Amino acid sequence: MSENNTTEATAFSDGASLWIIKNDPSLFWWKKLDVNSRYLLSQSLLNQKKQTLTQLQNIITATNLNLPKSNYDQNQLLLGSEDHFLNKWILLWNNLSESELVELVERVATQLKAQSIRFFLDAKAIPKINARLSASSINISYVENI
Repeated sequence: MSENNTTEATAFSDGASLWIIKNDPSLFWWKKLDVNSRYLLSQSLLNQKKQTLTQLQNIITATNLNLPKSNYDQNQLLLGSEDHFLNKWILLWNNLSESELVELVERVATQLKAQSIRFFLDAKAIPKINARLSASSINISYVENI
């Protein structure tokens, strides 16, 4: 693992394929990401998961049709962002402990084969995240929330 801090001026620069930020619209960087992506974050959060209609659920049950279950989790949202930034994805997270966040990051980075991650977070969480991700070969950069 290699780590470095990124300045405010270079926060949106190339160098990390996966950006990770807490889903909190009051954060400075959340607002900046949202505005600079033409409101990708806020528009994506407005699209709530649709519930299966009762009639459709009755047909599925009556026919014993086995449908795959969604891994949908309200504590995370992964967005494709190549059209907006010099990265590939933005991972929004909410209501997770630091250990749950690290597990989520490890899982998502592995699934996406992301070799570089940029965190937009408070400086106090950096040492704990470094300790947990130290065994990985992921290049990590940080932008401190203002």
